[in-house]
Amino acid sequence: AALYEFEIDSKVWREVEIQEPVKPCARDSHSAVAHEGQMMVFGGYGGPDCGMLNDGWIYHVEPKKWELLEMTGTVPTPRQQHSVARVGESKMLLFGGFDGDARLN
Repeated sequence: AALYEFEIDSKVWREVEIQEPVKPCARDSHSAVAHEGQMMVFGGYGGPDCGMLNDGWIYHVEPKKWELLEMTGTVPTPRQQHSVARVGESKMLLFGGFDGDARLN
């Protein structure tokens, strides 16, 4: 499994079981940011099966469900090892990363 939750008060880790087949491919070197009971995941490297990624996913804590984002505008190029930060109520900034050939800034 790839998704776990940590209960801060009890200091207990639990594996989150996702029943629906819709979920992101396995990846590393991605970014994630929390917002109002959700976690947004962007990009990363999915190995030989998925390659370098520039997809966006939202994990809804309740009802434990993944949703593929349909993004518009100038979507960042596929990358890994980048940073993101939530700014204000509804924005996420993304900076840098590595596209497989060069470092990005």
